[in-house]
Amino acid sequence: MQKPNRKLLKIRLPDLDQAATRLRLGGDQAVDKHAILRTCLHPVKMKDLISITGFKHRTNFKKNYINPLVNDGLLALTVPDKPSSPNQRYITTKKGSDVLGQEKGKEEHPMRHP
Repeated sequence: MQKPNRKLLKIRLPDLDQAATRLRLGGDQAVDKHAILRTCLHPVKMKDLISITGFKHRTNFKKNYINPLVNDGLLALTVPDKPSSPNQRYITTKKGSDVLGQEKGKEEHPMRHP
């Protein structure tokens, strides 16, 4: 049995303040949800999120990644009363920013062993 080919991509997003996002893509299309939150620090269209992550199926991406982040209050819709609006964008909420800040703190201050 052959192991799935995993790649680490670094994508430059010039329209998002030159933010660099790392995404782990493979046969199972695993995507770091923190990468989505980082990408959405500025409002982003669904088609751009799909393009950045390399997904091909909008429905699966929305169901498995975007909806859980929205339901957890980590991601918000810019037009909440019209979820399918062509002007719809997704943006990281304060709660989502706090989660990203906690992750950054863990990286900066690794646990010390006695």
